Amino acid sequence: MTDSSAEQALPREPQGSKAPLFWPLLFWCVGLYFGRSLPANGSLLLGAGSGLTLLAIFLPKLRLWLILFAFMLAGSVRISTKSPSELILENTIAQRGNVVQAASFEVKREFSNNSYEIKLNKLAGAKLQTLMLLYHPEKLDVDSRYSAVLKVEQLKQDPILDFFPSRYKSRAMIDHALEKTDDSAHPNYIGKLRLWLDARIEKHAGDWAPIAKALLLSDQTAKGQYRDTLRRGGMLHLIVVSGLHVLFLYSLLMLLFRSFLPIKVAELLFIVVGLAFSALNYWSAPVTRAVIMLITVIVSRWFGRKLSSLQILSICLWIITLAAPQQLFDPGLQLSFLCMVIITIAVPQLQLQRLKRVRANLFQKAITAFANYLLLNLMVSLAILPLTLYHFGSGSLNGVAGNLLGVPLMAIILPLSILMLVGSPSSFITKAFVSSYQLAVWLFERWMILVAKLPFHLDDFWLDLLPAIGVTLFLLPFYLWIKKPKKPVFSLYIPMWILALVMIILPPFFAVDKTGIWVFSCGTADCSLIITPDKHSILVDTGQGSKMWDAKGSDAHSSWAARKLIPWLKKQKIKRIDSLILTHTDADHSGGVPALASSLPIGRLIITDETYSSELWTHWQSQGFFSDSEILLITDTLSIQQGKTRLKFLHPDKDYVGARENNRSIVFRLDVKGKSYLFTGDIEARDERWLVSRYPDEIDTDYLKVPHHGSKSSSTDEFIYHVSPIEAWISVGIPNRYKFPHSSTLQTLQKYDTEIRMTNDGTVYSRF
Repeated sequence: MTDSSAEQALPREPQGSKAPLFWPLLFWCVGLYFGRSLPANGSLLLGAGSGLTLLAIFLPKLRLWLILFAFMLAGSVRISTKSPSELILENTIAQRGNVVQAASFEVKREFSNNSYEIKLNKLAGAKLQTLMLLYHPEKLDVDSRYSAVLKVEQLKQDPILDFFPSRYKSRAMIDHALEKTDDSAHPNYIGKLRLWLDARIEKHAGDWAPIAKALLLSDQTAKGQYRDTLRRGGMLHLIVVSGLHVLFLYSLLMLLFRSFLPIKVAELLFIVVGLAFSALNYWSAPVTRAVIMLITVIVSRWFGRKLSSLQILSICLWIITLAAPQQLFDPGLQLSFLCMVIITIAVPQLQLQRLKRVRANLFQKAITAFANYLLLNLMVSLAILPLTLYHFGSGSLNGVAGNLLGVPLMAIILPLSILMLVGSPSSFITKAFVSSYQLAVWLFERWMILVAKLPFHLDDFWLDLLPAIGVTLFLLPFYLWIKKPKKPVFSLYIPMWILALVMIILPPFFAVDKTGIWVFSCGTADCSLIITPDKHSILVDTGQGSKMWDAKGSDAHSSWAARKLIPWLKKQKIKRIDSLILTHTDADHSGGVPALASSLPIGRLIITDETYSSELWTHWQSQGFFSDSEILLITDTLSIQQGKTRLKFLHPDKDYVGARENNRSIVFRLDVKGKSYLFTGDIEARDERWLVSRYPDEIDTDYLKVPHHGSKSSSTDEFIYHVSPIEAWISVGIPNRYKFPHSSTLQTLQKYDTEIRMTNDGTVYSRF
């Protein structure tokens, strides 16, 4: 095979759209995927890549393929390569479990749930430049430096609950000695600019500030405030800083600079401003992509080189994945590039005039341009639909209409967000800009609400990977035909459609039967799901609220259930909880109730009569929770048969008197498919003795949900002896302030040869 014949074996770019970097980039990205997904030896891969490169010199017939596979291996090496400081930190944590040392760090940004992104500058005197998560209940100032004794540990990903890979490898907590430090020796100019702009936007715009902050600083306030409405309207991209806003900024700045500067000087100034704008927005993937694309176009024009759209996109993705290979797996980057592929490569060219020779008047040109714009919007919305359904379980075509007015309004709001900050708040011109900005935002809000009411959207509709690829493959022939509307190439399109239908229709028939028990990783809290063989869903407790002590759900959207459990349930196509068992009212067991009751129908609620008479129950009733649910009160031992599944409630029975919530926890036995399981809530030693004395045979089970997160106040020797479990599950987050699980509990379980599984390593799943 000659070089030319090898080249012919690859799919060709259309004439005039050459992109020699595309195929090496494709193999590079495949290498990034496998390098991240499979265990790999970096040195071995590097050696293999070098060997392929040498072979390419001596084997000209295979040269092209050898080089492409060398790029694939290089991608695997790149994503597995770590700096010496990262390796030292990871190895130390792996050996010791955690590191407690004096550190200095800089707070980069704030997330919800008392968490921050920090850059660790020093740890035990060693210089580092490592990004990690910091959990701290008190307010920290973004873009400020601190010193403290930190406890650093590995950040574990839950393979079941965590949909997206984390960009962080470690997490930290402040052990003691927190102190804000003088950062004059290392001034953070971008951070100071961000703080100054934030304060100035607040001062000028007041209650109207969130949109301006979203557009200029990637502030999450507006996104959270309008999230559901924008998502349904397919317009969420308009207030998340993206390539569209960078293009607006470029047009505005070039219009300004070109009025008094030569073009190259104006473009150079834009490059500086564009990079600063990316830094202000935390180098988010869509912003960085757009800035790099514009810089590539500018530089290529300086050198007199004309690049195709695909070549520009390839260069851009090369730069991003070389600098930060994990970005390839970021949904924001994937959506951003997919949109750009459609916009730049598959632009429709409808010709509404019947005779091309007839000169169209201005009205006809406007109608044609409008039709092409609508079609492009539809093409982009359809193209990203499989991706959004796969990642987020939602998608909307309402944006086809929403963009008609939404994009022009954003083209007005963005420059007004900048212009209103220039002068004094009291000046007439500034007031005029602020008023114009407020009017534009008001119009955008009204339009957003109107578009969200259109019916062309999907919610809680998750696509698995193969069906998502199948839908994409099904749409591809239409894009090829619209780009060149000649006679359809059915000899190509029909096989593509057949393959697409196979990928869409067949996977559900081969789906794994997911029945069993999930004990979720929800910190030092409790939540378990039972799916019986007849598909009856039983949820036991709901995890913690937005704060550990908050069971009323003052911020239900920040609770663990809202962030983790409910999206996972919907992705698993569980649209109803048939039975919810609340063992007791402690917030680490019932804190997710507000989020759950607001999101999914609950057929039957099983609680004790003490819970039913509690203040918390009165609050839930006032909120309308469980108004459509059957209420089953446990006042004595009770057995429920559901098909071949039996639930027997053992505790508290009619003779038991308990003063504390933990002591009144519901204890029940589950029997299914010849296996037995015991769920124990937070019972303690006195309750265990009660169960041993009254129900010694019933508590003898194969699997034990260990009481009270492994506390030393539970799991007595006598109790574990009578249960004699094969396997024990402990719901716990490590570290925690209670030091759960206690060593005495672990020793007792080990004494009886019980296998121990803990949720701090990830959600525990047991198949029936």
